[in-house]
Formats: sequence, structure tokens, C-alpha cells
Amino acid sequence: MTTTESIGVNNDDSRPRRGRNPEGRMPLADHLRELRGRLVKSLIAVAIGTVIGWHYYHQIFDFLAAPINDVVAQAQAQGRDVRLTINDVAGAFTLQIKVAAMFGFIVACPVWIYQLWRF
Repeated sequence: MTTTESIGVNNDDSRPRRGRNPEGRMPLADHLRELRGRLVKSLIAVAIGTVIGWHYYHQIFDFLAAPINDVVAQAQAQGRDVRLTINDVAGAFTLQIKVAAMFGFIVACPVWIYQLWRF
């Protein structure tokens, strides 16, 4: 007795099922679809990390600026006028975007490395 499943035909329609190739070979279109899916997952993870970085920007910036603040404090103790300044009109906003994006990239690192490895 032969069933449709044993000969590799899908019950929903009459097209034969695509079996997994043990060598991992796929047509180019399938590779591109898989790449697109993995890129989307990676970008979503980075975006979520960036939103988290945006929310915790002040804590992250204080952590990053702590070594520089120590040097500034030492210089001011010696009588020199040293300050951290932003010289651009949109510099503070750009800095916040950069810090949040880099935080998102680093926090999402396990996700996008896994996606790269699986591709």
C-alpha cells in the first residue's frame, strides 16, 4: 500500500515536497531568501538593542565618560581648564544616536553572529 506521504507528495496539493539536501545545496533564489530572513532577524535584534540603548543613554554615557572625567579632574586639580565639549549644533543628538546604535550592535552581537553562522 502506497500513501501520498510515502512517495513524497504533499496532501494539500499535488506538488512534490522538497526534501532537504544532505549536502546543503540550494538554488540561488533559496539562498537569497534565507539571507534576507537572517538579515531581517539580525536587524530587528540590533534595532531592539538600539531602543534599549536610547532609553539607558545617560547611564551608558556616564560609564563611557568615567575615565575621561578622571583625567579632567586631575587636570583641573593642577589648575588647567579642561572640559568635555560638543562643538556641533546637533552634536549631542548625534552622539546619543551613535552611543545607542553601538550599544544595540554590541548587545545584539549573539543574535547576528548566530544568524551569520547559520547562513
